[in-house]
Amino acid sequence: MGLFKRRKQQEEGSSQERLTVGQALRKERFKQGKAGVEDVTEQLTEYCVQYEEATENRLQAEHEYEAVMSYLADIQKIDDLGAEQRSEAEALAGNIIRLNEERMRFQDKEDQSISPARFLQMERYEQEVEASLKTLKEQEQYRELINRDVRNLEGEKGAILYEKEEAEIRIRFFRKLSIALVLMVCAVFIVLMYLMQKFGVVLMIPILVTGTLAMAMAAYIITSVRKLRRELAVAEAKMNRAIQLLNKVKIKLVACVNAIDYVYEKYGVSSHRELEYLWEQYYKVKVKRAEYRKNTELLERYNAALTECLQRLGLKDAEVWVYQPEAIVDAREMVEVRHHVNERRRKVKERVEAAVKGYELAHKELKEFTLTYPQFATDMQMILDKRGIIL
Repeated sequence: MGLFKRRKQQEEGSSQERLTVGQALRKERFKQGKAGVEDVTEQLTEYCVQYEEATENRLQAEHEYEAVMSYLADIQKIDDLGAEQRSEAEALAGNIIRLNEERMRFQDKEDQSISPARFLQMERYEQEVEASLKTLKEQEQYRELINRDVRNLEGEKGAILYEKEEAEIRIRFFRKLSIALVLMVCAVFIVLMYLMQKFGVVLMIPILVTGTLAMAMAAYIITSVRKLRRELAVAEAKMNRAIQLLNKVKIKLVACVNAIDYVYEKYGVSSHRELEYLWEQYYKVKVKRAEYRKNTELLERYNAALTECLQRLGLKDAEVWVYQPEAIVDAREMVEVRHHVNERRRKVKERVEAAVKGYELAHKELKEFTLTYPQFATDMQMILDKRGIIL
C-alpha cells in the first residue's frame, strides 16, 4: 500500500529485532488494550515524526517539479524570441563559447617547464633577475679570464723553473769541469817536470802551451758561470714576480667565485644559461597567466551580460544558460536540452506523486491514531501544538 505500510511490515518482520525493550513492551500493551498516557504520547510522537518527514519529502519534490517546469518555460521563451532579441542573446552566448574554448586551450597547454616553487622564487626576485643575470654573465666571463691568467702564470712559472734548473745544472757542470781542468793541468805539469829532470831536456814550449790553454779554459768557465749566475738571478726574480702575480690573481679568483656562488645559491642554478632559461620560462608562464586572467574577466563580464539579457527577456533561471550557451546558438543542442529536461520532469512527477501518497497516508494514520484514543485527546493536542501540526 505504500511507504508507510512497508514500514509497518518491516517493524513486524525482519526489523523487529531492532526494537528496544521499552518499545517492545509498549507494543505489547497496545495489543492488550492496556496502553497508558505515556504509551500513547510516545507512539503519537513517532507518528508525528513520520508525518513531518513525509511533509518535507512532498515539499522538496514539489519544489523540484516547479524548478523543472520553470526550466521548460524558459526554454520555450528562448524558442519564441524575436530576431533582434535572439541576435543579442546569440552574440553574448557566442562570446562565452569562444572564451570557454580559449580557456580550455590555456588549461590543456599549461606550461609545466617551471615548477610552482620555481615560479614563486622567480616572482619574488622579479625586479632583480635581469640585473643579476647581466652581472652573473659578466662574472662568469671574468672568471674564465682569471682562470686563463692562472693557467698562463702557472705555465710561465713552470718555464722559469725549468730555466732555473737548467742554469743550476750547467753551473754544477762547470764546477766539475774546473776541478777536472785543474787536476789535468797539474798532472801535465808534473809529467813535464819529470821528463825535464830525467832526460835533461827543456820543455818550456809545452809548459807555456799548457798554461795558456789552462788559462783560456779557466776564463771560459768563469765567464760562463757568471753568465749563468746572472741568468739564475733573473730567473729567480721572474719566479718571485710570477708567484706574486699568481697570488694576486688567485685572490681575485676567490672573490669572483664567491660572488658567482652567491647568485647560484640565491636562484638555485649552476650557470647564467640556466638562470636565463629559468627567467624565460617564468616570463612565458607569467604572460599566459595574465592572458588567462584577462580571459576570466571577459568571461565573467559576458556571463553577467547574458544573465541580465535573459532576465530582461523574462527568463526565471537565467543563470543556468551561462553553463550551456551552445543551446542558445545551436537548435540541435536546444533539442537535446529539452529532451533531457522532459525526461527529468517525468521522473520528478513520479516522485511528486509518490511523495503526495506518502504524505496522505502519514496524515491519515496520524489522524486515525488521535481519534482512536479520545480519552488522551488533551495530551495529544499539546504534542501536536508543540510541533505545529494541524489536522
